[in-house]
Amino acid sequence: GPATGADPHEVTRYNLAVAAGGLGGGLLGGVAAPLVLQSTVEYPLLLAAALCLAPAGGGGRARLFAGALTLPILFAGFRAEALAHTWPALLVGAAFCVLARRSFDWSRARSAASLALVIGVVVCRPGPSELHAARSLHGVHRVVSMDGFNHHLSSGVVHGRQAREAGLSGVPRSYFAAEAPLGQVVASWSASHPRGQAAVVGLGIGGVLPHAAPGQRWRFWELDPVVISIARDPQLFTYLRDARARGVTLEVLLGDGRLGLAREPETSRHDMLVLDAFSGSAAPIHLLTEEAFDLYAARIEREGLLVFNISTRYLD
Repeated sequence: GPATGADPHEVTRYNLAVAAGGLGGGLLGGVAAPLVLQSTVEYPLLLAAALCLAPAGGGGRARLFAGALTLPILFAGFRAEALAHTWPALLVGAAFCVLARRSFDWSRARSAASLALVIGVVVCRPGPSELHAARSLHGVHRVVSMDGFNHHLSSGVVHGRQAREAGLSGVPRSYFAAEAPLGQVVASWSASHPRGQAAVVGLGIGGVLPHAAPGQRWRFWELDPVVISIARDPQLFTYLRDARARGVTLEVLLGDGRLGLAREPETSRHDMLVLDAFSGSAAPIHLLTEEAFDLYAARIEREGLLVFNISTRYLD
C-alpha cells in the first residue's frame, strides 16, 4: 500500500492473479493431466518450457544449450510408437512454442530449438519396450515387455509379471512365486481349503490366482479402474481368464476394499483375507488402523488367515 508506494488496486489484482494461477495449476495438474496424459510428462515438459524461456543473450548459446540437451535424449530413447501415446503433450508443447514466438518475438532458430527440446523430453523415454501405458487419479501404470515377461509397473514398483510363453504363463511369479514367502503361505492355504473362500484387497494383475484351485471362490476389491482393465486384457495378462477357465469363481469389485468389507453382512466370513493394496509411493494407512484390524477380525473365520503384502518403499 502507501508505505511501499504501490497502488492498492494493483496489489489486489496481483493477489487475485496469484490465487487464480494456483487454482488453475492445481486443476490442470490434479484433474486435467491424469485424464488427458498417459504419464507424468508435464514435469519434464515444464522443465523444457523453463529452458525455452531462458534469455537468449550471448548469441546462439541458448540454442546450442537446447540442442545439446535434445540430441542425447533423441539418440538414447527415441521410440516411434511413443508418438501414439504422447500426442496430447506434443500438441501442448507445440502450442506453447507458437505462442512464445509471437509473445516474445523469438527467432525461427530459437523456436525450432525449443520445439525440438519439447519433442525430446516428451517422446524419448529410454527403457524397455512399452506395451501399454495409462494414467488415472491414482497413478501411472505401465506394462513393459522384458526378458520374456510382461511386467506391470506403477510408482516405480513392479507389481506383478507373467511369462509370455504359453507353457509358463500359469506359473506364479514375483511376490507370489512358489519360493517366495507370500507364495508359500497362499499355496499352503489353497491346498488345505479346496472349497475355500478368499477375499483380496487390491487386484493388481491377479498374480495370486495361479494358486487358486477349482471350486474356490475369490473376491477382489480394486480402487483403480485402470488396474482392472489391465488385468482383464488378455493381450497383457491372462491370470483372470485362466483362473475362470479352471473353474475358479471370481468376483472383481470396483471400490475401496475396507469400505467393501464393512458393507458385507455381519455373517460374512472368509477363510483368507489378503491385503495387497500397497503402492510404491504411498502406504494406505487407513488399512493399518486398529479399527481396520477389528474389521478384518470380524470378516475372517476363527481359524482364518490374514495376509499382508507390503510392496512399498516407505514402510518396512
